[in-house]
Amino acid sequence: MLEMLSSDTQATLLLVGDFTRSNGAKPLTTVEYNKLAKQLHELNLRPADLVREIPKQLVADRDRLKGLLSRGTSLALAMERWSQLGIKVVGRGDDAYPKSLRKKLRGAASPIIYYAGNPELMNAEAICVVGSRNVSDAGLKFATELGKRCATEGLCVVSGDARGTDRAAMEGSLDNKGCVVAVLVDSLAKAVLAKRNRAAILAGELLLMTPYSPEGGFTVYKAMDRNKYMYALSSAAVIVDSDIKGGTWSGAVENEKRRWTSAFVRMDTEVPLGNQRLAEMGLRPIPPLQEDEKLSLRDFLISNRGEDTAQRNLLSETSPTEAHAKATGSQSLYNHFLRDLAAWLTDGPQKEATIAERFDLERSQVKRWLDRALEDDALERLKRPVRYGLRSSDGDAVQADSSNAQSDLLL
Repeated sequence: MLEMLSSDTQATLLLVGDFTRSNGAKPLTTVEYNKLAKQLHELNLRPADLVREIPKQLVADRDRLKGLLSRGTSLALAMERWSQLGIKVVGRGDDAYPKSLRKKLRGAASPIIYYAGNPELMNAEAICVVGSRNVSDAGLKFATELGKRCATEGLCVVSGDARGTDRAAMEGSLDNKGCVVAVLVDSLAKAVLAKRNRAAILAGELLLMTPYSPEGGFTVYKAMDRNKYMYALSSAAVIVDSDIKGGTWSGAVENEKRRWTSAFVRMDTEVPLGNQRLAEMGLRPIPPLQEDEKLSLRDFLISNRGEDTAQRNLLSETSPTEAHAKATGSQSLYNHFLRDLAAWLTDGPQKEATIAERFDLERSQVKRWLDRALEDDALERLKRPVRYGLRSSDGDAVQADSSNAQSDLLL
């Protein structure tokens, strides 16, 4: 089994893998490994070179490295156990490592990924579906339908395999011959033996993967850390049910900050407070799937072809509140902000800092909303100095008061 791994991946496993029950040297964290890898690069060396000799120029705990690199027998035994379960290993330097993780997470991506199932699914076009374990009935139906629609359109579902939202989306996809990537925080070794997973793994429709020890158990840290992998693996994400605390909320907020992928939130009926808060932060609402059988998930979530139409409906001058309530089920702070900003900018373009001060908002929040308004062609950015103004009919920012300013914003 070891012979199937590149020499660099074998060395990396020795350095970061947690596969022994001894009280020996503690495996390197991702941060520690990255520091080591940087030094190796500067010395024109690779991880495999450390197995032969640890260079004197290396600034590190040499005894710790020696202890980790001497675990060859333990690693061979672990690989044998994993092989019998169908568990395989891929290193960050291997071609088979998920491209989106390497690109989006960079050094934050785990040096090693463990998996069981069809490895091609790690690079498939996918929708991340996340939500509460204690999901509402409406959310459960939505997640199941979302999984079914993904299968119909040839999109994979990425989930965390937790009860509730995750498994509803997984089942909705797999029951309709779709594909699923489950990013685990609990034991991969146990998950591959679960009866509910076996048939789908053998059919090549399910991939179980984890950046953590395949024999390790659940921890709160891993549950929180796992979020970035699900978002980064996906072309878009849908939050079905969220409280204003916990893993679903934290993952959605972090994704909004890091911009790993485009995120949408369910805003049809019976949505929890967390969904409403995420919509107010700027996450786009996704229409009720049961009521819109013709909606293309690929167009709406990935190509965003539905965004402009939806956004202009939200900004309808004749009845903005009615249009927005219909689309989202609640008031969006983003649209209130944009409407009030439009009225103020009739006096001329303003700087980002001035806008933040005017509305008493954090600069980071204002920047996100201004960037979104630029994408919606609702505003124009001027240079020297950088200012934001209303768009005129010829595409230039309005410099002064205009009776048509509001209609220009809505074009």
